[in-house]
Parts: sequence; structure tokens; C-alpha cells
Amino acid sequence: MVTRNDVAKLAGVSPAVVSYVLNNSNYVSEEKRQAVLKAVAQLGYFPNSAARSLKEGKSKQFLIITDDIRSELFAEVTFYMEREASEAGYSIAVSSCTQKNFDEYLDSLMGRQYAGIFLFSGMFPLVGAPVDKINRLAEAGVPVVLFKFIQSPAKLHPSITLLQSNISEAVCKAVDYLHDVKGHMIVGYIGDGNPCATGESLPFGDGLRVKGYLESERKHGREPDKRYVFFLDEFSNNHQTFMNVEGIVEQFFALPESERPTAYFVNSDTIAAKLMARLRSLEIYVPRDVEIVSFGDTLSASITNPQLTTVGLPCQAIGEQAVYTLLQKVKGEPAANEYFAASFIKRDSA
Repeated sequence: MVTRNDVAKLAGVSPAVVSYVLNNSNYVSEEKRQAVLKAVAQLGYFPNSAARSLKEGKSKQFLIITDDIRSELFAEVTFYMEREASEAGYSIAVSSCTQKNFDEYLDSLMGRQYAGIFLFSGMFPLVGAPVDKINRLAEAGVPVVLFKFIQSPAKLHPSITLLQSNISEAVCKAVDYLHDVKGHMIVGYIGDGNPCATGESLPFGDGLRVKGYLESERKHGREPDKRYVFFLDEFSNNHQTFMNVEGIVEQFFALPESERPTAYFVNSDTIAAKLMARLRSLEIYVPRDVEIVSFGDTLSASITNPQLTTVGLPCQAIGEQAVYTLLQKVKGEPAANEYFAASFIKRDSA
């Protein structure tokens, strides 16, 4: 019998890449995708999970929905989900949608067959109509697990299981560290969501992270100052906001030297790494001239120079628990909400 490993060997890729191609993931280059598809056709490969689904009339595929598949944090959680699901005979499909089309996207799911749905809700506006439609999925018997690192969505269907984390509290403590331990008077915030002037209307993408920053600032007697709170969407006229730090650097230099932040909390390791590289090109060095704490504890945090001090999430535990919870729900077993503690990892950038 032809296996996934046979396809991988013929195509010259890893078995994981074969899975990504067969699940229509956007992680794979077009060259590798074509090599895998050619090997599949040549060997006549048909995944066992798909064959069982056809025979039983049941789906053996979980769907992960996110707003941005470029996120390192999401990629790490997905890696562990795919590994855990494969062990149980399930495959993983990954789909992304924006805030603008989220409502319509949920409508499109009503006619599809998935064994369960994992919603990675970093940027989703889980209020109003989107919540109603997520609830309709649950009411239709679709197992739904929500990883919630935004503020609490209201009136979720009781069958929806939540995976939660103390992100706001952890970020608040990280900013406290910059003020109280490192002695910084002005600490800035850099995020990748939409701008908010005072924090009264939080951007979905930064949700609990910017909330934690604002809590620390107010604790230290500082009201939010628009000059120190930057969002990448403010500096871009296209969809490449995730890596666009040029506008932030320009705004930094536009401030009088005595009023510039001497430390930043950055809501992504990837953005922090990009920012450090740009500052270094201008002969501004971390941590000598400015200190940085980031979020994620992803690969970028440990391969930068200096390595990033960061607020980390247990990605492996989250990914494995997400699949375990979905499997429980597929079997009709009760699945309790789970809590994952964020941690502060001290390295060299602050």
C-alpha cells in the first residue's frame, strides 16, 4: 500500500509537506506543491483518512481558522495540532480570513463537512453576528474549540470549548518589569492591529496585549499617549503591515530625543526582530540604546542577536490540547475549558 512517506520520498519533500499540500495549506511553495501532486498521481496515493471518510460518510478532517497564517505563533500551534491529529487518523485544513470577510466566511462553512473547527481568535471581532454564526455551527452539531486571546466574547453556545490564557496579566507584568526593574520612564507599544488613540477601542489583533500594556501604564500614573502607541496599519497602504516598521522608526526620530521611548513592548517576536534589524542599521542598538520585550517566545525570539526577552505561550500544549478536545467532542464526550499560563522569559533584549 502506498503511504504518505512514499509520496514524500518521490517528491523530495518531508511527509509534513505532503500533508500540507493535501490539506490545501498555503505554507508550501508552488514548486513543492506541484512535485507532491505529481508524485500523488504517479503513485496513485489516496490518504487512508479520506478513504475512511468516504466509506463511513464522516469527515476525518479538522479545520483551523485564523486571520493571518504568517504568524509564527499560529504556525507553531498548527504544527503540534497537525502532529497530534495525524496520530489519531485525522488531517488538518488551514483557512484564513480577514475581519472584513469573517462574517461571510462563517456563512460559507454551513454547507461543508468538517469533524471539528478550531478558531484561533487573535483578531476576530467575536461580537454580534459573528458570535451568532459560530453558535449556529455549534447548534448544528459541529464541534468548536476557540482559542481566546481577545476579551471575552459574549453569549457563546455552551457546547463551545474555550482554551484561554492570562495574556493581559502577563503583558502587564512585562511592562511593569521595564518600568520597575529596568527603570524606564517612557515605554512604548508596537502592535500590528488597527490604531487606537487611548485604548478605549481596542484593535482586535492586539486585544489583551495592548490592554495589559495600558493597565501597566495607568498603574504607573501614566495615561496612554498616542505618541508612544504605534500600530503597523497606520504606516501602510497595502497588506504588508506585518513587517512594515519603517513608519514607526520615522515617528521615533520625529520625537525630541528627551521624549523618545527608551523601551518598547512589541506584540510579536517577528516584528521585534524586524525592528531590531532596522534600528541596528541606524546604529541604534538593543539593549544598549533601547530595550525590547516581545510576545510569543517563537523561534525568532531565540535566533535574534540579542535574543529577545518575551512573554511566551505554551504552543505545544495548546496545539495538543486543541486536538484532544476536538476528539473528545467528536466522540460525544464532555470537554472542559482549559487554561494555559503565559510566562515571562528573560533573555538579552531587556
